[in-house]
Amino acid sequence: VAGNFYPVNSMVSVDDGTAQLAVITDASQGGSSLKDGEIQLMVHRRLLHDDMKGVFEALNETMCGCANAKTEIDGLGPDLGACLCEGLTVRGRHLVVFDTVVKANEVRREYAEEVNFPPTVVFSKDVAGVPQSTSRSYVSAQLPPQVRLMTLTSNYQEANDGKLLLRLSHKYGVGESPTYSVPVQVDLAQIFAVAPLQITSAEQTQLTAFSPPQNTTQWKTYDLTDGRIHTSPFTTPGTLQGYTVTIRPAEVLTFLVTFQ
Repeated sequence: VAGNFYPVNSMVSVDDGTAQLAVITDASQGGSSLKDGEIQLMVHRRLLHDDMKGVFEALNETMCGCANAKTEIDGLGPDLGACLCEGLTVRGRHLVVFDTVVKANEVRREYAEEVNFPPTVVFSKDVAGVPQSTSRSYVSAQLPPQVRLMTLTSNYQEANDGKLLLRLSHKYGVGESPTYSVPVQVDLAQIFAVAPLQITSAEQTQLTAFSPPQNTTQWKTYDLTDGRIHTSPFTTPGTLQGYTVTIRPAEVLTFLVTFQ
């Protein structure tokens, strides 16, 4: 059974070339389509006996975090640390999209963003120190609908002269949407225009900020039919001119930036 399932981290879909059925998940789970037009999702897998796949124990998670009293661990005698407890209850959300292929490809990305990256809620015990405004945005303009702000972190400051690491990603794949699967320009000076996040410098780098983008390995493919070597048109990193960056479908671009 396990061989029929594939990891679904965000969404799974089937289509007939005209209509598409897509399911957006809020957690990784197993997905399968054993029949045309059908989607199966395995939210949680529970076994009362060892399936002999190498872990030498049953995959029997319980609400108490210990093995069920009726479980026997094959090859190791009676169960170890058994307890009387109900099986693990797993909860989650599934959003279903059914539309034309073009429309479904567009809206499923937006739904996946809402489900997997909800707003962060912060609480405080200091009643006197509660700010007048209960919400705040540090960006001065809205990003294009194709672009997501993935990372803004100080984790690499010490190795990069105090600069912050900024990552932007294109949410759509190549050819996924005629409307959104296109290169798009982002002006960082408009997005980060107000202190304390008023941008003062930007330098493009590789994903982990260890080398300039021009040092990126150019991936090539070998065509078995004609013996030719092909270079993907999307291997060259997006360009940064001043504070304006061009980001193409399926790209993740990384920058070292400073603010005032």
